[in-house]
Amino acid sequence: MRKHVIVKGRVTGVGFRSLVKRIAFETGVRGFVKNVGNEVEAHAEGMEKQVQDFLKRINVKSTSFIGINVEEIIEAKCGCKGFDGFKILF
Repeated sequence: MRKHVIVKGRVTGVGFRSLVKRIAFETGVRGFVKNVGNEVEAHAEGMEKQVQDFLKRINVKSTSFIGINVEEIIEAKCGCKGFDGFKILF
């Protein structure tokens, strides 16, 4: 299963990409995460349960002590495929 999403909210300059990479390793998904303006773009590949768990866990609300506040996750189209790990892109 593949999901490509745009994450909106307070997600840049607060360590969100590093958090997403850690969650990717913990859930076993492959793909990438990168800043796009004031938003973050993420692509995840894996088994359906892994990708769903990944998407659920990156939906961090303002109650988080680290200052991240995901307001919206929008599914987007992407022709990306074939990742062998999870990368942070700049």
